[in-house]
Amino acid sequence: MLTNAEPLRLVRLGLTRACSFPTDSAITDFSSALGDLGNLKRLVQLLVAEGRLAEIESQPADAARSYLDAIRFGNEISRGGFMINRLVGVACETIGGSPLARLAPGLNCDQSRTVIAELEKAGL
Repeated sequence: MLTNAEPLRLVRLGLTRACSFPTDSAITDFSSALGDLGNLKRLVQLLVAEGRLAEIESQPADAARSYLDAIRFGNEISRGGFMINRLVGVACETIGGSPLARLAPGLNCDQSRTVIAELEKAGL
């Protein structure tokens, strides 16, 4: 996981900032913008892989955080974009939401409260 540490750090840094899809540049180079969507989806898969590793290591709170970050990332990448951006965003939210839904029943009360608060904060 060390080779993935920097991309994970950068994703989380990005999640601390306001996001909006650059529609003006995408209009002039739509094929490039479409290609970037696949890369964004791979970042979500990396977050989910990190979550799965945390589950294997019996760290459910860390796993939940990774899954929540995947959901938030999916929500953020579609802000201000085209319909295709929102569809990819929904797919990313689902990629993170499915393992979170599976994990949630095993969380303790404090961990569950944290998950709920994060989902509410993200407007989900």
